[in-house]
Amino acid sequence: MPKHTKQKIFDEALDLLGEQGFSGLTLGSLAARSNLSKSGLFAHFKSKTELEDQLLKEVELKGAPFIAKALQMPKGLTRLSNFFEGWIGWTTKAGLKGGCAIAAGMFEFDDAEENNPTRRALQNSSIQWHQILLNLCDDAINTGELAADTDKEQFLFELYGIYLSHHVSLRFHKDPAADQRAMTAFARLVKDNQERKKRK
Repeated sequence: MPKHTKQKIFDEALDLLGEQGFSGLTLGSLAARSNLSKSGLFAHFKSKTELEDQLLKEVELKGAPFIAKALQMPKGLTRLSNFFEGWIGWTTKAGLKGGCAIAAGMFEFDDAEENNPTRRALQNSSIQWHQILLNLCDDAINTGELAADTDKEQFLFELYGIYLSHHVSLRFHKDPAADQRAMTAFARLVKDNQERKKRK
């Protein structure tokens, strides 16, 4: 398959995934959107599972630039803040249709068998993402911008809550103030941490 043809298929598949989720992503629907025969498409993706695996990798590649941009910032709260700001609504910034396929996939596959390959791939992606956020929190603690005794898991639990609320507000309710509300919630989370630090 020529490289440009494969990229076209990936682009169509990413749009389909963002708009309809994994349940709406079928080889038949993708073939129709790509102007290919189902058998021709099947020759390159032997199963839907293989297609989903490659798409998740493609999604991660699409998100890599905003991660790299944030990591150029000074370590500490500045880097964490820039990372979070880049994270919210990142699919739109990356030129993708729909919301975050990984976040949506966690809800689609939460009741799937643990040995389901797509569920495992989503879980691995989530674990890696969680570790990145933990490292960013560690940096902010080491710079003294977050309290030394910060409960990092609780901090991230609330951070994920803000992200998911933003996702619903932006994608479902079409709230134009979603980005601002998310950043306000993030600032409040940080402020609560710093005020607790001062009281000690």
